[in-house]
Amino acid sequence: LKEIERPGWRWTAIAGALGCAAAGACWLLADWFESFGSWTSAEPFFSSGWSLLVSGGMCAFALVGLGSPDRQLWRWIGVAGALAGASVAMYGSFVRSGGNPGWIVGPYCLGGFVAHAIVSLRMNLTRGQAWVRLVAIVAAACTGFSATYSVAIRPSAYDSLDAFDWTWRITSAFALVCASASMAMLVLGLLNRRPTVELSRTRTFDRVTVICPRCEKKLSLPLGGALCDGCRLHIDVTVHTARCAQCSYDLTGLTAAVCPECGAPIPQGTTSIASPAA
Repeated sequence: LKEIERPGWRWTAIAGALGCAAAGACWLLADWFESFGSWTSAEPFFSSGWSLLVSGGMCAFALVGLGSPDRQLWRWIGVAGALAGASVAMYGSFVRSGGNPGWIVGPYCLGGFVAHAIVSLRMNLTRGQAWVRLVAIVAAACTGFSATYSVAIRPSAYDSLDAFDWTWRITSAFALVCASASMAMLVLGLLNRRPTVELSRTRTFDRVTVICPRCEKKLSLPLGGALCDGCRLHIDVTVHTARCAQCSYDLTGLTAAVCPECGAPIPQGTTSIASPAA
C-alpha cells in the first residue's frame, strides 16, 4: 500500500492488497474448518486462497502504469485472464473438480504473459539492450503457449513426472530462457537507473533530497546548492514548477500526455540544462 501514492502505481497497490486480503480470508476459513471440521471441507478454501493470491499478483502487475489516458489498453486482457483463472479454480474447488486443466492453465498463462510484458516495457534499457526485453517477452509468450498446448493434448500429463515428454521439455526450455532474460533485464534496468531526486513534501520546496552522482551518498540540500559531504562535489539545486505552456495549469504529479485543463500536448523528456563543468 506504500506505492498507492506514486503516479501509475495506485491501482497496482489496490489490486495487490485486495488479492492478499482475499487469499488471507480464504486461508483463515480453511484453518477454521480444519480445526473444527475436516480437511475435506477446508481444502476448497485452501486452494481458492492460492488462486486468489496468484490472480491478485497478475492483476497488480498488469495494472502497473495505469493512468489517464491509458495507451496500453491490452493490459485488460491480462486482468481478464487472471480473473478467469481464479473463477475456474474456485469453480473446480467448490462445484466440480477433476475437469480439463487446460481451462485454468490457459487463462493463467495469458494473464502472466500480459503482466510480464507490462512490467518489461517499463524497464529502463538502452537502445543496445532492447533485445534483452524482446527475448524475455517472446520467451514468455512461447512458455505460455507451450504449457497450454501440453496440457490440452494430454490433460493428465502434468500429474506424472514420467509423462514429461518433448512438449514439457520445450516448455521448460522456454521458461529458462524467459527467467534468464528477465533477470538480465532487471539487472540492466537497475544499473541504468539515474540518481533520484525527491522533492520535499512541503509546499515551499525549501530543500530537496538527492543522491550524489559521484559517491552515491544521499544528501539533503537547500535550494541553491551545496557541497557533497562525501566527495565535496558542488551540486546546484533549482526547482521549477511544471506548468502548461498554453494555460499555465500546474502539471506537478501528472503523467498524462495532454494538459487536463486545455488539452495542449505536454512535452516529454528532460528540460534543457547548462553544459557540465570539466
